[in-house]
Amino acid sequence: MKEGSCYKIIQYDNMTGNPMAFLLEDLKVKDVMNYFPQTLFKEESINSADLLMKSKNIEHILVVNSEGESIGIITNEEIKNCYLKIFFEKNYLDPQLESNSITSLMIEKLLKIDIEDSVENAARMLSKSKSGCLAVIKNDTLAGTISKNDIIKGLTK
Repeated sequence: MKEGSCYKIIQYDNMTGNPMAFLLEDLKVKDVMNYFPQTLFKEESINSADLLMKSKNIEHILVVNSEGESIGIITNEEIKNCYLKIFFEKNYLDPQLESNSITSLMIEKLLKIDIEDSVENAARMLSKSKSGCLAVIKNDTLAGTISKNDIIKGLTK
């Protein structure tokens, strides 16, 4: 399929079992996004972020300042890389992870997408995103996030 073209998705109606077709470009970010993303204050430790990700089975956390504004994102991948680096460089886990702020690992540049944008466009952006997550914006305000997993879940509803 050439770039810019759109897949036709077939789903089955849960009530009747009849097939329902729709175009991926018709599916909006607001239909599949996470309206309640996990957040941590920038002063929190890397260890706190790791524990939260494990307990909630999530891949990323928005980092916020004291006013609650998103200033970045920390990913499971960044934490894993940090642990690996410490392990291979020192051959043990560094107790400093308890006191190191998540800002030392966070990705500061949050990619943003409008809540009314298409899931197809979100998928394109996510394929180029280091964080695996986009900040969803409504009227210049953070409304939530969308990740690859959100899109997959939305397509399989």
